[in-house]
Amino acid sequence: MTVTGAIAPPQRWPSFLREIAWVRRVWLAGTLLVAAPVMPLRSVMAQSAAPAPARASSPEAWTGTWRGVLTTYGAVDSVKFTVPVTLTIAPLAEAGAYRWRHVYANDSTRNVKDYVLRTIDAAAGRYATDENNGIVLDEQFVGGMLVSVFQVGEQVIENRTEVRGDTLVQDLLAWRRTAVRETRGTGPNGEQGAPVSSFRVTSRQRSVLVRAGR
Repeated sequence: MTVTGAIAPPQRWPSFLREIAWVRRVWLAGTLLVAAPVMPLRSVMAQSAAPAPARASSPEAWTGTWRGVLTTYGAVDSVKFTVPVTLTIAPLAEAGAYRWRHVYANDSTRNVKDYVLRTIDAAAGRYATDENNGIVLDEQFVGGMLVSVFQVGEQVIENRTEVRGDTLVQDLLAWRRTAVRETRGTGPNGEQGAPVSSFRVTSRQRSVLVRAGR
């Protein structure tokens, strides 16, 4: 795994791949709150007792081949580079395990990241990504999104992956763990005076991929 500004990747990799931090993760979905008519308590209790509906999209349903473009952003909205990406997600013989194979710039010899996503507890949305190099990252499926947060050196990285229809989006945000500002609030919305730290985002990578086959 490589992260810009944290751990230097092998020099044999092409320059664009040395800048790729680790591509997975996705845009943050907003939540719309709407007014609803008041329901009788008995109806509310009956609905609460009913089993939860099946998830329309989950990591188990993401199998197939996905193709698109990875974009790495610099300061503000400047684009540092773009590169074509093919992601293949396929079930393995191991129960609950899926191969996640990224190929960058159509080079399946050198520019490959071949990982395994393992199911820890599907009902609880718990998964783990095995990078096949000793590194294992815990993942949480929440709100239709697979999310991992981890630290490499001084960098904290958040990866998000989400599928909407036939589009898979992977989003990576990185920031340094040292806060750039710490304040304390007052009043009813002041977090009861607890210290609040803020951090500056240092990089972003985003892949938008379209399903090319199942």
